[in-house]
Amino acid sequence: MTYCEDVCEKHSRLTVPSRALLARTEENLTNTDQKKKKCEVTTGKISRAGLDDFFDFEEVEQDGKVGFAIFRGDTCDQDGLSPESVYNEEFEGGYQFVPKPKDQVPWLLPSFPSEYVNDQGLFNNVEAFIHDYLDLPFEWQYPLLASWILAQWRQQEWESVPYLNFIGPKSSGKTRANEVLLSLSYRGLFTTSMSAATLFHAIEKDSVTCFFDEAEFLVDSKEKIELLSIINNGYRRGGKVFRYNMDKADYEFFNVFGFKAFASTKILAETLESRSIIVYMQRNSRVIPIKIDQKKAAWLRGQLLLYRFRHLNPNGTFLNPHDTRLSDTSEASEPTDALSEESSILEKLSRDNRLIELYTPLVKVTENMPEQQQVIEAFKKHAETRQTEESLTIEARIIEAIAEAKKTFLESGKIHVKDVTDVFNQGRSESEAWRSDSIGRQLKKLGFESCRMPDSKRGIILNEGLFLKYQQRFLGGALALQSASVGSEASEASTPTSCKLVEHAKLEDLKIVEWGDTFFGWHTCCICGSYKQTNWKVETFDQRKLPLCEDCKVEWEKHQGIGLVQERVRSE
Repeated sequence: MTYCEDVCEKHSRLTVPSRALLARTEENLTNTDQKKKKCEVTTGKISRAGLDDFFDFEEVEQDGKVGFAIFRGDTCDQDGLSPESVYNEEFEGGYQFVPKPKDQVPWLLPSFPSEYVNDQGLFNNVEAFIHDYLDLPFEWQYPLLASWILAQWRQQEWESVPYLNFIGPKSSGKTRANEVLLSLSYRGLFTTSMSAATLFHAIEKDSVTCFFDEAEFLVDSKEKIELLSIINNGYRRGGKVFRYNMDKADYEFFNVFGFKAFASTKILAETLESRSIIVYMQRNSRVIPIKIDQKKAAWLRGQLLLYRFRHLNPNGTFLNPHDTRLSDTSEASEPTDALSEESSILEKLSRDNRLIELYTPLVKVTENMPEQQQVIEAFKKHAETRQTEESLTIEARIIEAIAEAKKTFLESGKIHVKDVTDVFNQGRSESEAWRSDSIGRQLKKLGFESCRMPDSKRGIILNEGLFLKYQQRFLGGALALQSASVGSEASEASTPTSCKLVEHAKLEDLKIVEWGDTFFGWHTCCICGSYKQTNWKVETFDQRKLPLCEDCKVEWEKHQGIGLVQERVRSE
């Protein structure tokens, strides 16, 4: 046990610099007395007088000098840098934490924290910086990346975080995107290759944000499978890597939770894709400065550091009681539902829990900002893309084949696998056709129970409740409604609420169409019957209030002649 660890244990009632972030270089201190006096660190939290006077500090750079920016309560010390040490007189004999030498810090240090007007002003500065040095395909992607940067500096608050994946051909700006975001990131670490051990030690020790360039190496090499599994495990708090220490004859675990970004020429593993926000890059369409203004970037990192400090609880503990940087002896309070409001906003738009997890931090940091709506729109686009991709999978095609085959071949709640296969293969060439045994294996994976049919051939028991859930997931509400009324033997209790029959109407039945929060979200449209995003509320002539999708709203306008009148006005 090192002296620093010994001090931590003896003074367990104090909140000391995080062991996860402690950068010890005691081997450089040859004198025994020095070892008991100094410890090199880059960040920490300390108490001067019992439990009532806490302060945070972080290593920064100002005018070529390194030192600590000390944050007490809600402001940074006006004296500026503390270049020599942070001193705690309560430790036996006194104990000093000194800044780690700059050439031993692998990330870009922030400048001394500088004041900003408010969170909105800081967000605008970050977004403008990204816009100045990066050309993205769509304007809504700039606030999305700006929110990702701000969320990084508040990592202690999140239960899960989104990864970024920049994808595009050569010379499309992928590496540039990593470099621009790296210049604004909290402890950003740029790499083109990294071993699994290096990754989990770097995250455990320094809570780095990793930027992987030419990330194809993650999937093109069998040796990197372990690295990919660690990355997959690190998007959610509590993700850890376990190793057995032969010297200690005991298990050790390392934290791997944190933000990460990747640049590649292709989609990486599906498991990584599901944890990432994908940004497809292209060649610049406008003039972009070649060099990034590093002085301005350092100034912004200083503002972001102050932003980070202000989102830490002033009483000396982090807002999230599960943060790994709390000392082992700190008392953790009960978890809170601070993010429940942001999650509920997204839950109204999609049932993809993984996607909701990824976007919740981005929605939270844009709270009370107009850019929050752009982040929500990005979430909706992402959810729609996933829904479309899922509807094109083999599983979705098999469910579609079952829906068609059951109209003719359903026998006492059972159906031949061969009949499902024949419908599935309609329109396919002989070389593309699937065998019945292959379809049977897929049906088993989907959870349908196998059975013997009257002619002794293989079949499945069609569980209507399970089937309706798959239809809702893959094919939308129209087919689910159809199945609910054709050959259904399932009870109402076994039918999901969202798949029950809903009221339908015709265009000529609609009296009023207006925007309404009541039906904003995923519902079954009263006109087309599809389970999709509905934005409009309608009232029929018989006083019914029903949801309406955007496409059917356009059709209703045409039916009313509204579209023709608007087109005539525009032409005039």
